[in-house]
Amino acid sequence: MIRTITSNSVEQTNKIALDLASIINGETYILLTGDLGAGKTTFTKALIKSLGVIKNVSSPTFTILNQYNICNKLINHMDAYRLDINTDLEMFLEQFDGAINIIEWWTNIKLNLDNKKTIKIEIKKMNETSRQFIIEGK
Repeated sequence: MIRTITSNSVEQTNKIALDLASIINGETYILLTGDLGAGKTTFTKALIKSLGVIKNVSSPTFTILNQYNICNKLINHMDAYRLDINTDLEMFLEQFDGAINIIEWWTNIKLNLDNKKTIKIEIKKMNETSRQFIIEGK
């Protein structure tokens, strides 16, 4: 199923993240695409907060992967912007098992997501304050 939602403010983006967080359970891959500045990291921070993380959520642009533990559940936030299809992901893959995995720029890497629960989100910048979220779940 594909849904398109328009956000006209950070508050509306936070609400989209909260709604998504309420349906996430178990191992899930949230796969984000969008141009630079579209709002992938802003959305991801809101999503991670909506999943219950209290501490500061930062972008993993340089570290590649940030991890958060909340109530015995692991949340991985990967930014694959600096990676490519030839990057060896072996050191990350064992971290993904059983976790909630939020991956920005996921099309830059090679992941076998067959038989995995995925939610693909494309974020399009409409103007300075408006974003269009195209959400496809499997």
